[in-house]
Order: sequence, then structure tokens, then C-alpha cells
Amino acid sequence: MSLTSFKLECVALTSLFISVCCYAEELKPLSVSGISESIYLVGSRTDPSDLGGFYKSDNMPKGIEIDKLGAPNTLSLVVLPGQQVPCRPYQQGPMFLGFQLMVVNRTGKEVTFRAQDSRVHITREAQTPEGVWKPIELMSPSFCGNSYHRVFLPDKHCWTFAAPVFAGSLKTKMRFLLVVSELTDVTYSNEFDGFINPAQWTVAKPEPPPEDPPKLRLSPPLDPELKKRLEQLR
Repeated sequence: MSLTSFKLECVALTSLFISVCCYAEELKPLSVSGISESIYLVGSRTDPSDLGGFYKSDNMPKGIEIDKLGAPNTLSLVVLPGQQVPCRPYQQGPMFLGFQLMVVNRTGKEVTFRAQDSRVHITREAQTPEGVWKPIELMSPSFCGNSYHRVFLPDKHCWTFAAPVFAGSLKTKMRFLLVVSELTDVTYSNEFDGFINPAQWTVAKPEPPPEDPPKLRLSPPLDPELKKRLEQLR
């Protein structure tokens, strides 16, 4: 590579870095007024027993530095609130301010997860002023049997996600929880501070349908594991 080409490449990379940084500074927290849909997509090796037909993600497992992430001999859910990243909560929607969330496998073996259209069961909870943990995210079910399958996280590997920073008037503590099919206990993340809208603890009521006569709209049932979790909190 010539010196001139090298200089041009450096200028291009510098411009790209500056533009990315400026873009990141403009990102704002996500404001919502009800329980959010949990969308944490992962990729995995092929499972021969799967029926197929489910949505696939390219968020494949990545190798980790085992002395820096997660606890030894454990499957960990790690929140890095200081690692700010762009986050797109909705597939075709705008970017918002986010932070890094990771599932880290240091169990010494591959871990199998149940998944729905490549979504693993991760939800977020926030602490009420009374000190009670209540969900502000849920994972609604799919009515297509092909949506359900298994994904696999090898030992010494992790999945990384961009989770949205929420906007709101109430400062509180938050945490994530992970339900894994092969593990009987719920895995909790480290706690972290943030803001929410108190309405995020409530399920948003649907707007009145415009049809005449109105058609009955039923909300989908909660995921069985989340339903169990909600019953334990009562």
C-alpha cells in the first residue's frame, strides 16, 4: 500500500469513527407506557430434531476471555450498563440508546436453551418503591408450533445483546432474568440503576376497535414460565 493510499484510508476511518460517535451522542432513551415485548435473538448450531420454519438470527455465539466475564462454573447473565451501544428494539424502527447485555457460559459444557423464533427467554424486572421486583418485559407466545426449537451455547462462549435504556420519571433498580430449559433455577443478572415510567408495570389496554359491531380481541396467553414467575411474586 502506498503512503498516499494509507493516508486516504486513515482519513476515511477517522471520518467514519467521528460520524459514528456523533450519531451515538444523538441517541435517546426509549419511552414506553406499558410492559414491553422481550426480543433477545440468538443464533446457534443446527439442531437435527427441529422442525424448521422458525425465524433465524445471525447473533452467533462468540468466544470469551474466561477470566474477565461471568462467574466460573456458572451460566451468567451479565449487564454492562456503562457499555453504551445503539439499540433497535423494533425490527424496522428507529435507533435508541442502549447498553450491553450478555449470556456467558462458563459451566464447562454446552448449554441447551428453549427458544421461540430464535428468542431466548430473557425478561427485565424493575423494583417498585416498596422493594418488590415486578416484570416490565414479557415474552408473548407464538401460535405456530414451528416457532419453538432449541438453541445451544458452547462452553467459554457468550451471546451479546443491545438492551434499550428506558426513559422515565422514576429512578429504580433493574435486573434481567433468564429461564433455561435444562436448568431448574432462574438465572438473574447483576442489578443496575435506571429510570422507568411507572406505567411499564402494567399491561397496556388495547384501544377500542373501530369495527361496527366491534370484534372481540383476546390478548395472547403469557408464556408458561413467565406466568409461574408472576404467580410467585404475588
